[in-house]
This record gives sequence, structure tokens and C-alpha cells, in this order.
Amino acid sequence: KNIWFATMGNGVYKLPSTETRTVRFDLDGSKRREVYTIMHWQNRLYCGLNFSETSVLNEDLSEVERINLKSETIGATNNYATNRQTSSLAFDEKTAFLGFDAFLVKLVNGKKQSIYPITAIKCIEKIDSQHILVGNHVGAYRIRVHDMKTLDTVWRSRVTKAVYHNGS
Repeated sequence: KNIWFATMGNGVYKLPSTETRTVRFDLDGSKRREVYTIMHWQNRLYCGLNFSETSVLNEDLSEVERINLKSETIGATNNYATNRQTSSLAFDEKTAFLGFDAFLVKLVNGKKQSIYPITAIKCIEKIDSQHILVGNHVGAYRIRVHDMKTLDTVWRSRVTKAVYHNGS
């Protein structure tokens, strides 16, 4: 198995049992881009960048797609220019979530299905086959996946990371 590391300004590192690989994301050919989150989903790596972008890499680590959500950032409540993708969740084989400073994105079969106005997302966690937990700068929310309705506020303070565990 490979271990992947997201770095601040140095791209993504792959640490397999025999070698290390570096994938860099450059902006304007000279400045390095930060990677804030990595998600393995549908045999691809989704690398959360800044400026409302996600880079999608295939198995040989070449970029096959750049998801660009800059136009959605302009109309967002939190339209912070760098709009980092700080979290991600591979929910199941068809659905994944990308959490940005300005919004939450639901992907279905690799394509953007919807954008939801939840800002400053810090974490996304699967609760069960129908719900996710989203933590942000002011709380944590239980959200139903099929219609993205917020069902409950489960915490009323800043959340940086949450782990759902059904046990002791």
C-alpha cells in the first residue's frame, strides 16, 4: 500500500514501500501550490488546492482533470479569494464531497452535482449510509446526503476535525 502526504507548497508525496514520488502543482509556472487534502476515490486521487480548484490524478499520477469552481466562489457568502479545499470524503462508490472555505461540493460519479452554502469547512465525516457530519468554524452539522438537508446542529463551537465512531 502507498501512503500519500499533502504538503504546504511542495505538492503531494507518495511513499510506497520502495520509492518516493513527488507531484507538484504549479501556479503560473513558478509558484508552488499548496495541497490541503487528498482523497482516493474511483481509482483516482483528488488533491484539494487553493483558488477553488481540485486536481484529479489517475493511477500513473498524471493530471486528468482540474475541477475549477472559481465562478461559484464569486456568488458565495464567504468569497475569500484563495478558497482552499481543506477537506474531502469518499462517501461511497458513487458519491464524494469536497469541503472548501466557501462551500461544500457534492460529486456524483466524478461530476459536480451540487454546491451547498456551508462555509469554512474543516472536516467531513461519514455517519452512516445516509448521513454525513460537517464541521466548520462555528459548529458541526448532521446532513442527509440525498437532499443535503441539515437535520441537526450537533456542536455549537469551532470544529477542526471530527471522527464518528459507533462504539466506546
